[in-house]
Amino acid sequence: MSKKKKINTRNTPIRERIVETATRLFFENGIQAVGVDKIVAEARIAKMTLYSYFASKDDLVMEYLEKSADAWLENFHTHLNQVSKSDEERIVNTFIYLKENFNNSTAYRGNGFINAATELSDGRNPAHGVILNYQDNLRGCFESWAYNSGLKDARELSYALLNLFNGATVSTQIEDFPEPLTHAINLAKKLIELHR
Repeated sequence: MSKKKKINTRNTPIRERIVETATRLFFENGIQAVGVDKIVAEARIAKMTLYSYFASKDDLVMEYLEKSADAWLENFHTHLNQVSKSDEERIVNTFIYLKENFNNSTAYRGNGFINAATELSDGRNPAHGVILNYQDNLRGCFESWAYNSGLKDARELSYALLNLFNGATVSTQIEDFPEPLTHAINLAKKLIELHR
């Protein structure tokens, strides 16, 4: 019986470099298109070094998605807290935030979690759970903000807003043009009015 290989879980500069390199490559090129050899070459490390921290590419993908979800949600809430005076404003400002991200991007790649979901569509893949948690977190924000704003059918509205968020993100990525996000901002305002 062979011994199970021990994985180094300490947060070291090399581990951080591996994760940062993988994050950039996965987001820019897609998870399936990026192999371990590409990550190793760009991170300027030996393949065995990568495998001393991550047992497989799948483990690195999990790390990428978990860290990306934490970072995205933190930036998202920090921004909304700075520009919003109420939860109703947070709903609309979510879509303005998307448009600002597009306008500030030199090469818009949409949403890393939507992109990952299309590549990792098997619900049994552990990474699917991270993507699902991210989406449920965002939908929960919409529901909470709608409820706190006294809007009717907050749960139903939260799904409509989530679908609008995802759809506008994908349409903008496909068209490489901000018009879908402009319409999403206006539609979010109309949905709020319909649920008063």
